[in-house]
Amino acid sequence: MIDNGLSTFIVAAANEAGATRVTPIDPTGIRYYTEVRHLCERNACGAFGKNWQCPPHVGSVAETSARAKRYACGVVVQSVGVLEDSYDIEGMGREQKQHQDRLRAVGKRLRVEHPDVPFLLLGAGPCDVCSRCTVLDGEPCRFPDRIMPSMESFGMNVKEVVESVGLPYISGKNTVTYSGLILYGNAAE
Repeated sequence: MIDNGLSTFIVAAANEAGATRVTPIDPTGIRYYTEVRHLCERNACGAFGKNWQCPPHVGSVAETSARAKRYACGVVVQSVGVLEDSYDIEGMGREQKQHQDRLRAVGKRLRVEHPDVPFLLLGAGPCDVCSRCTVLDGEPCRFPDRIMPSMESFGMNVKEVVESVGLPYISGKNTVTYSGLILYGNAAE
């Protein structure tokens, strides 16, 4: 894994954006599962087929994993929010939005301060840039520089990924933990 010091920059940027935990990861160890995508097909979040960054539009697991494997380095970013109780759905939604915004803030800094570095942001849940995705109208994405597919849509087992770098998947009673991944740098061909 060649990094050239960018992990320090990304870790600092994520911390400045308010992330709870941030740690580098060697993305070559990430495994991809079609079984994870089957969870998307069950449509528990309601976004299956309704979002450019969700299945089936995001591509097959073979396509998304090939896309992810183009990057040499990675950083796992977690956001932990405190909830009123385990049924605080509004709090979960608020924390998820804040998590996604943190990842986009890091992406924006990368784009501005390191414009030559290719990167991919993978968040938690469906892309939420637009209140109504243009896929529903058969139109291209209006904000391709802000899109963010989820780790799951790429076939990643989030629990496995975060635990591989020593981070917890669950952070305790009356909390919600969202995890994202920033992949960057060209992998050797």
